[in-house]
Amino acid sequence: MSARRHEVPRPGTRLRLMSPGAVPDGAGGRVRSWTELGTVWGELRAGRGGARLQGGSGGAVASRVPVTVILRAAPVGDPARPVPGQRFMTEARAFDVLSVAEAGAPIVPGWLVCTCEEEVAR
Repeated sequence: MSARRHEVPRPGTRLRLMSPGAVPDGAGGRVRSWTELGTVWGELRAGRGGARLQGGSGGAVASRVPVTVILRAAPVGDPARPVPGQRFMTEARAFDVLSVAEAGAPIVPGWLVCTCEEEVAR
């Protein structure tokens, strides 16, 4: 019987953790804004994506790609621990956080697995 090997993530991508908010739009309404909470380092793993048409037959095509972000665990309630509804940002990409869970096998303990989605408009 062989021992199960645990996978150690390689958090080599700098990510800004952002929280949603709203600011006045100047016309009596509000628009979504993002406030930076801090910087974390994570490993990005892309999944299989899909495309959909936006705005009817003449609309733009948006590609939604599932991405798993793995980062060091932080306790519940810690500002460094992401929650659904927040987002990670790099210089050119944004990843909406859908869920956050403690890592299970085969990843070594002490990591968080964030299921995210990246939208790319074309």
